[in-house]
Amino acid sequence: MKTIKLLLLVFLALGLGNCSILKNKELLNIGSFEQEHFKTELPFKLINNHMFIEVEINDKRYNFVFDTGAEVSLLPPDLIAELGLKKESSIKVTGSNKNSKRINLYVLDKIKLNNTAFLNLLCAESDFNDFQNIFQCNIPVHGFIGNNLMRNAAWKIDYKNKMITFWDNNKKVVQPENSSIIHLELRQSGNAKINITIDSIGQQFSFDTGFNGYIVSDFSFSKKIDLRKEVGKYAEGKSTTISLYNAKTKKQLVHKIPDMSIGGILLKEKIISFEENSSHLIGNKFWKNYTLTIDWKNSLLYLENYMEDKADSFTAFQYKIAYDIPSKTLSIKDYWTSHSLYKPIDPNNKIISVEGFNLNNDLDFCEFLNNDLPNLFKNKKLNITIVENGKEKEITLEKELLIE
Repeated sequence: MKTIKLLLLVFLALGLGNCSILKNKELLNIGSFEQEHFKTELPFKLINNHMFIEVEINDKRYNFVFDTGAEVSLLPPDLIAELGLKKESSIKVTGSNKNSKRINLYVLDKIKLNNTAFLNLLCAESDFNDFQNIFQCNIPVHGFIGNNLMRNAAWKIDYKNKMITFWDNNKKVVQPENSSIIHLELRQSGNAKINITIDSIGQQFSFDTGFNGYIVSDFSFSKKIDLRKEVGKYAEGKSTTISLYNAKTKKQLVHKIPDMSIGGILLKEKIISFEENSSHLIGNKFWKNYTLTIDWKNSLLYLENYMEDKADSFTAFQYKIAYDIPSKTLSIKDYWTSHSLYKPIDPNNKIISVEGFNLNNDLDFCEFLNNDLPNLFKNKKLNITIVENGKEKEITLEKELLIE
């Protein structure tokens, strides 16, 4: 299945709503856990490197994305209507593609995470249909849990066993044995920031479990540091990013960095993706190599590495296959120009077959996406047929080691 960067980072612009600055600040800091003392385990599903947890509202269960990069929790319009919530205020938000929109704020009286309840959760209205469509074959997406809830407890994320454990802030967070410490930069509200340093040049990145990618940055950072386009150390192409309100295809440069510091932890031979007009994010593809303990109260993040720390590499086909579940279609939108077999291709193409699988109405599209296509992607070559300018065209996709 094609990995699509689904960036749902939310920045709040205080004082831009219909109410006063004071009221918006008060709203941002409302909410608390019902129990004074608790420790709760919460299993999660990791689908396409997104974390899904089950929550309970009014005795009904819903699937929410666990998103440290969302400053407030998110609800779609249909769920807001179902719950009968009343608008409290409005704010301006900016998605990771740097496009803005004014949205409404609501307060959810009670939401339960396993047997632990949170009261008066501030939620922003967000129509994330594109995100929901991508997971139609996997899981219904009903909302996002943001860090305005998370800040009220300490959290441990065990990616290996797919388990979240959280407990009240009254208990001291003890540093796990053999763990590394990252100091988070936190304000009263907003995202947790982590400083990445390359060649003595620093840049703040958001700690973002709502981002399914690795490490992504804007070209503004790449221009500050010494990046040499050495063969085998970088890849160039175009990538489509889905944000809160739209999708954009942007230039992408992927580099292997010999040495960099993430929050004071020295890492070698790691890959960073630089993209046009991008936010600076560290996502689940990076974090899932660790067990995380988040001490929001003291602005600390503990990392326990349970996988061998080795140099990154990057292998890819010359083109990237995109899918659209509602229309049951595949197409080629993104590509790697540094791939030796890359040739320009019509972006309006449509894929009609993949290795003998005819993409017609008789094909179980979800079965194909979830099982057949991932297995085909394991092959070194992939034969597809596209329709370009009204004519069928055979293309062989071949994997190539773009970054050694």
